Amino acid sequence: MSPRRGRPDPSELAYERMRAGSEPAVPLPPQLHRFPRKKLLLYAFLFLLVVAVLRDGVGRPPPEAGGSCTRPAFALHTDEVVQDGAVKWSVDGPDATRVVINADSTDPTRNVLLGPLALSGCTAKGVFGARLPDGRHQLRVFLLDADGSHTLVGEQALTVNAP
Repeated sequence: MSPRRGRPDPSELAYERMRAGSEPAVPLPPQLHRFPRKKLLLYAFLFLLVVAVLRDGVGRPPPEAGGSCTRPAFALHTDEVVQDGAVKWSVDGPDATRVVINADSTDPTRNVLLGPLALSGCTAKGVFGARLPDGRHQLRVFLLDADGSHTLVGEQALTVNAP
């Protein structure tokens, strides 16, 4: 008997009926399936991967520079990025040259972010990490000739934001 106002507990009454044989034992309903933890982690990982791809444009190729073997040109996919974020780039120019991308310097050997990389088929494309302090920076793209001379292809402002 339940201590509440002298009424018997329904589960105790059912147990007594089952023991006496007047009520057949009925199996309990199956427990509700809990979502498996491993499956939940997998879905969370896939969700984060999709968000990262959409946010950073991982599936998109670097931009087209719009130059040729005789007319150097370059392009960056963005003018604003978070610190250590990916910057996609493309450079067109003569086949016998190498490309250097630097920040905040007119000297192609200082503050180098990328290079020197050889142009293949009059073009080079890729991605580099914006390892720069927070603020506005001037990126310059140089072509280095075999004789050691360099040519400024162009420059573009890049704003780096703290994460």
